[in-house]
Amino acid sequence: MRVRPWAEARSADATGVVRLWLYAAVPMSCSPTTTGGARRTPGAQGPGRRGGLAWKAFPGRARTRRPDGGTPMARPSDPDEGVCARMGADESTVGAVVLDRIGAQAAVLAGLDDAVRADEPDAVHRMRVACRRLRSALRTYRRLFEVGVTEELVAELRWLAAALGRARDREVLGERLVGRARELPAACGPERVAGALELWARAEYLRVWPEIAAALDSPRRRALADGLSVLLADPPLRGRAARRAGPELARIAAREQRRTAKRVRHALAAERGGGGQDSGGRGGGGRVSGGRDEAFHEARKAAKRARYAGETAVPVAGAAAERYVERMKAVQDVLGEHQDAVVAAAALRENADGSGEAFGYGVLYERELAAGAAARRGLRPVWERAAGRKLARFG
Repeated sequence: MRVRPWAEARSADATGVVRLWLYAAVPMSCSPTTTGGARRTPGAQGPGRRGGLAWKAFPGRARTRRPDGGTPMARPSDPDEGVCARMGADESTVGAVVLDRIGAQAAVLAGLDDAVRADEPDAVHRMRVACRRLRSALRTYRRLFEVGVTEELVAELRWLAAALGRARDREVLGERLVGRARELPAACGPERVAGALELWARAEYLRVWPEIAAALDSPRRRALADGLSVLLADPPLRGRAARRAGPELARIAAREQRRTAKRVRHALAAERGGGGQDSGGRGGGGRVSGGRDEAFHEARKAAKRARYAGETAVPVAGAAAERYVERMKAVQDVLGEHQDAVVAAAALRENADGSGEAFGYGVLYERELAAGAAARRGLRPVWERAAGRKLARFG
């Protein structure tokens, strides 16, 4: 094996710049042109070992620290130039591909703070998705890293996503209910109902918005940025990270497919068993828990994690991984529609009495129950297209 630079990282923080090279192991058969011709430089730090994978620091790397004293967030200098573009799919190691994925999503996360603070359209959603993708990568591929090193990052990403989610969930819920209210029959007073829901949704959003600002300005957010930078600058990889990317990514995708299958079977069984609608929901856009609806929600989370595993494999596996992603996204979308209907119905039920539009809210409530039932009926045929064993054979 030899080491080669797989990504140049620059700070995503406008107040600081960091340049460093990250190294990954590649087969000795790779040509110098393909591998980038990494070599020792006089005065440079020599090769080391971390968990069986060779690494070497870039000689004389420069760091400019942020004014707050934290480490600048590292990100690839060109998101379109990951390790696979430089090494070739057949030569990539699974560790290098996963680090590419983590680095790209860390860059997205770091670049959105200002947009979220300014409440720019879709900024909260994009940051939340970046948190989810990072957390999913660190959980799905945790065995590539030394034991325990990803746990704190996963917990902090969950915390940040939750802080973002309370506002985002209310935003999505409001858009759904207002749009559907305007489709009501004239006898229901659609514009009055839509107006009442719009006021309620806006008040809910503004009520929880300070949680986002507090999270972004907190020491925890800065520590999360530093933790991701440290992980990327000196990846604590185990020996298995040097395995060929294609077969390993296919194996993990198959594992996530099986995990999703188990959750989907449980959800379908709960539906057949007449588990009933969950009784305890929070109308403010929070989750419901227990019973059939929770089983469908858990299946949705599994499908999303499988989809993200497929996304990680796309640079190596191409069209085969894209097909896997497409099928898992279809499952996720059906289950997501069910979850949205459940949450919307709970919100309407809890807020109808004080709305002044109880009749219109009641009609919307029945429509959301029908939407949830339609999604449950639609799950089986969509899952059948995603359940084939050959779907994950893209190694």
